[in-house]
Amino acid sequence: MLSSIVSNVVRSSDRGSRDMIEKLVQAGYLRPTQRNDADAIAKAISRMKRNLRTSVDKPVSEDDSRTR
Repeated sequence: MLSSIVSNVVRSSDRGSRDMIEKLVQAGYLRPTQRNDADAIAKAISRMKRNLRTSVDKPVSEDDSRTR
């Protein structure tokens, strides 16, 4: 029973990792050829986090297309 629970957790984690990597590729943070490169994935996540932090710090102007 415990092995089946662990197995389900590992499969779920793998699926989540693949989904995250796919989203990084789609957003342009990661090249498709680097999907299995741990260093490239870590750098892509770091860039994404940095961009998210800086975009939160900037006020959105009223005429900005993101507000529509």
